[in-house]
Amino acid sequence: MPIFKLERFPFVCRLCLMPEQHRKMTSLDTEDEVFEGGATYEQYLATLTFQVEEEKRHLFPRSICAPCKDLLRTFARFRAKVRQVHLFMNALVELRDFNTAPIKSLFTSSRTLKLSMRAMLMELGVCQTGRPRAKELIEEFPQYRIASLPAVLGGSGFVGVDVTEETAAEPVEVAEEDEAEDDDPEENVLYAEECSPEELLGLTGGNMAEAVETNETDLVPAKVGPGVNWEFIDDSDEEMAVPEKASRRKPRKKPETSRKNVRHDWETILAMPLTIESIEDPKVAQATKIYGGPSSKEPLQCPKCPYKTHRKGTFHSHQLTHLLRENKKHICKVEGCSAEFTDRRYLASHVEKQHRTWICDECGLQCSNRGYLTMHKVRQHSKNPPCFSCEYCQQVFKLKLDMQSHIKRVHLAETMFKCGTCGLEFKRKCTRDSHEICHSNVFNFPCQQCDKKFKLRSQLMKHIRRVHKNPFFHCEHCSKPFYTRDNMLNHIEHVHGIQMRFLCDICVASFESEEKLSIHKSRHENPKMFECARCLFVFGTQEQYFDHLCITYRDNYVCCDRDFHDHQPYNRHVFLRHGLKVNVRVKPQPGVLLGTLRAQRKRFEICQNCDACFPTRIAKKQHQETCLAGGGEVKV
Repeated sequence: MPIFKLERFPFVCRLCLMPEQHRKMTSLDTEDEVFEGGATYEQYLATLTFQVEEEKRHLFPRSICAPCKDLLRTFARFRAKVRQVHLFMNALVELRDFNTAPIKSLFTSSRTLKLSMRAMLMELGVCQTGRPRAKELIEEFPQYRIASLPAVLGGSGFVGVDVTEETAAEPVEVAEEDEAEDDDPEENVLYAEECSPEELLGLTGGNMAEAVETNETDLVPAKVGPGVNWEFIDDSDEEMAVPEKASRRKPRKKPETSRKNVRHDWETILAMPLTIESIEDPKVAQATKIYGGPSSKEPLQCPKCPYKTHRKGTFHSHQLTHLLRENKKHICKVEGCSAEFTDRRYLASHVEKQHRTWICDECGLQCSNRGYLTMHKVRQHSKNPPCFSCEYCQQVFKLKLDMQSHIKRVHLAETMFKCGTCGLEFKRKCTRDSHEICHSNVFNFPCQQCDKKFKLRSQLMKHIRRVHKNPFFHCEHCSKPFYTRDNMLNHIEHVHGIQMRFLCDICVASFESEEKLSIHKSRHENPKMFECARCLFVFGTQEQYFDHLCITYRDNYVCCDRDFHDHQPYNRHVFLRHGLKVNVRVKPQPGVLLGTLRAQRKRFEICQNCDACFPTRIAKKQHQETCLAGGGEVKV
């Protein structure tokens, strides 16, 4: 038993090394706006770890799972936030040295950086406006504690530095702020260039700070000297009188009668019966519902939903809502149609079946809307080759919707539809519904050319093709007619010895060419995650994969002295007659064609009324004449 669970490497997640999960992985080549510059996941991971060599990329995992993707996106956001906070702090430190270029670059360099900086300030709660600007921060800067601290911290504490030394660096030119984003158009003029050191000395009247004596244990911040004069700071405690703006809103007119002041006769209202006959106009009743009313000691529970209330009037209006909703009539709005329905879904189904207005120009098919008509034209009349391929069986489709439906119905089969009478399970609901009709004794499809009746329309059409129409298929070697293509292929293989079908020796599936058979066998040899290598079923979880009923083999399909010829009728018979779920196959004999093998098997016919078995169809018909006693209804 291996110690490390790395059998599927490198087909694992790039971060957690868990095996890949179907339709839950994200490729590393995917770009994400969370990363700086819209980089891909692989490029971002390279900035965190190392750059993978180009010739070795295929040896590393190429995808990440959904949980790791969310964690990586969260980490990228936090990393970008930390970087922005440090850039903002560095700009404040540079502003202490009268260098306004860094703080302006954060707000004017690019729209993306500007928006991210605004979002960061709002998230940290250090800004009270949704549109902060560099001008406002520079004006408020003298009020911050950093403006009174010395510029350099010496070996024994803070050391005051002359302003002339601090401002000796050349000013840095910065891009002007976008006029569309700023409210004040004069900001670009006032703060486009840096002040010279002499002008700064003139504004401040001297040095920014003086030397402050400090001890080893106590650190006292430097105080602003008496010569410092910040022109835009007002330290006075006097409150300024702000003139009130005249309101432009028109005074609201109070209603003459308030709803609270209206007194209702609750005894009469609550005594009214809640029936649809007692309501004259449903729209008026819906608009005049009254809430409140006397209170009850115990909460009133609605019998149709979880709603509870102590107010009797509110409970009465709630019950009225249920009554109006249940008896609401949906009327067909098509001109000349007066159909009414109690459910909106029934109305939609009626319009789709009876009033289809979109007609295909090429074949005359009627569709309920433009979307269905467009899909029909692409599916049936488009000359473009199919471009959507199934990742399991390589079957191609012209529509992505058809491919997704094929995968869900054929390969995944997460939902099975069970017959309530016999317990058989089906992949499709329509197949289950057709099967359930077979349990009834209703024959709604009579043949117009003879006296036979059938339960399903498909059975009637099959009867018409075989009995009342000429054979459609003919052997290309001897021109013998056949009603079904399968019988024609059996004849060609058995009589003429020409192989027409190629069988898989694992799941006994048949194909028209060796190329399609080889593609099918590659699925058996290289199954995907949670896909059974023998029966090729795909499952959503590991528990379903280990608990599924896989294929078993036996020598023939004989049970109860009958040869059922194929695995499907045999498995159905064992389940219905013996109560056992099996998935049996008979492996094909090497060198023997399928048509020859079927011709060697014993033929049988079963009476659907008494389950008697007969060697020929003629013998079965002779038996049914006495078994059915001339009833005229044949169970098919």
